[in-house]
Amino acid sequence: MAGELCNGNVDRLQRYVCQYFTDVLLATNKSSILAESEKQNIKGAHQLIVELYRVAPGLLLNVIPQLEEELSLSNTYLRMLATSSLGELFSARASSLVDAYPSTWKAWLSRKNDKSTMVRAAWTEYLAKLYTNHPKLAADLNAMAESAQAKLLDPEERVRAAACQAIGALDMDVILNHVDVDVLKQLGQRCRDKKVAPRVEALKALGRMYKLTYARREDERVQLKMGWIPGEFLNILYANDSEMIATMEAFLVRDILPLDENDEERARRFVHVVSGLDVKAQKALLALMQRKAAAMKEMQTFIDYCRMYNRDARKRIEHASADMSDTFTVLIRRISYDIVHFSLIPCLIQRGWGADRGDASDAMRRAARTLLQMLAQVYPFLFRDYVPELVRMVLEEQRDGAAIDGLDILATCSVAYPDMVSLEISAVQFLLDKCRHGAVDEAKQSAILLAHQSSEEAVSLREAFVKETAVPSATLEYAALVPRLSALRSLAFYVPAAFESTSQVLVQFLVKSIILNNDAPPTTGASCREGSHGDMVTW
Repeated sequence: MAGELCNGNVDRLQRYVCQYFTDVLLATNKSSILAESEKQNIKGAHQLIVELYRVAPGLLLNVIPQLEEELSLSNTYLRMLATSSLGELFSARASSLVDAYPSTWKAWLSRKNDKSTMVRAAWTEYLAKLYTNHPKLAADLNAMAESAQAKLLDPEERVRAAACQAIGALDMDVILNHVDVDVLKQLGQRCRDKKVAPRVEALKALGRMYKLTYARREDERVQLKMGWIPGEFLNILYANDSEMIATMEAFLVRDILPLDENDEERARRFVHVVSGLDVKAQKALLALMQRKAAAMKEMQTFIDYCRMYNRDARKRIEHASADMSDTFTVLIRRISYDIVHFSLIPCLIQRGWGADRGDASDAMRRAARTLLQMLAQVYPFLFRDYVPELVRMVLEEQRDGAAIDGLDILATCSVAYPDMVSLEISAVQFLLDKCRHGAVDEAKQSAILLAHQSSEEAVSLREAFVKETAVPSATLEYAALVPRLSALRSLAFYVPAAFESTSQVLVQFLVKSIILNNDAPPTTGASCREGSHGDMVTW
């Protein structure tokens, strides 16, 4: 009703509206220090301008130029109010103010470099709304995107935080179509900001982007602009800052690997995340799991001591200061299976070795096996119920890389829990064949599994292999000797007793036939790399 009345009498009311705001706004233009009551009056006037623009924009014909004048005043508070008010007017969905007042728009854009932190922060807050509601301002918006990138490097933390928040609030289509990936990666740098506010806003913004675009993960634009985000999160571990890492963990679970999914979908998402990680980020993910495992062990020790000395830890926590709530939130997250749990293992096994699926590319299968290898190093007990299935997968696998990955997981579990992987004689024969004729890595992992077999028949076959390798055939080619020596080294490391009776003969052969033999050809396929079990090195 009031809006209709105002719009129906624009010509009559314009002069009175302008006079009112002139009295309120210009009355304090020359004052550098404002009383609190003056600030409230001026703030109320600016809020009224925004409300009037929504219902009767014609009434503000002569008021907008007054706001433009305020942008250049020496009073910081007035410049901040004018910047915020004009930001609201320019960014409104149906606003045509940019076309009607080009000089005011230009003056407002210049506030991006205002000397006041408060004004620069106020200007930055409206970038998202302008991008979303007025994509037609392409040229100006591209310049604003560059400005947003610059604001991410602003010396004032409030401005950096506002820039992170503004970029994070953008519509996903706007980000994918108009925001350069360099701007997003600069936002990623703020995840390691020394100040809390910019760091939290950056993690929140990137986490939101990844979460909202995950369903469109096959889109090349999404892969380019969002695929690096999990790695950026995980690389925060290299900063070695406990507060920074704790914040990252919270957003990692909330946005990157959320808990509110069934096991199959969670496995799919986890594999997708791992597939996009480089080696550095994969090591960080492994380190994150190891930190959690260590915290779980320490907490179990604490609980055991509480029981031993009849202490009620729960009551102590309840009576602790309320300020400790954040600390206990971090602790609970650190000791919980929020990233992985038992029921995820069979889903990952199927994705690593099972039948083809719609999204089961070779890269995704490799990522699933890589993830399982990490889990085996940190949580080998999770695999106890799935050893038979893994063994079957390895025995049936025709792809060399997949077979080696399976052997590596089983070997890792057997080192941690020697009784976990108990093999039938057919599987033992399979491992012996790999020790004789397989690749170097296959021979190594197979020998580790053999070293942890305790059945009489397995032990007998293992000892026979050691003896036949210790006295190699004169016709055995060097290349064929390499996997045997790799296997023998693993056996010597884990079951040295089986090696002692033949060690002298083997050493003499190696020294005479290989080390001192200048005519010996290089062993094709041999390699030297860091092993995944203890400090062993494979040759």
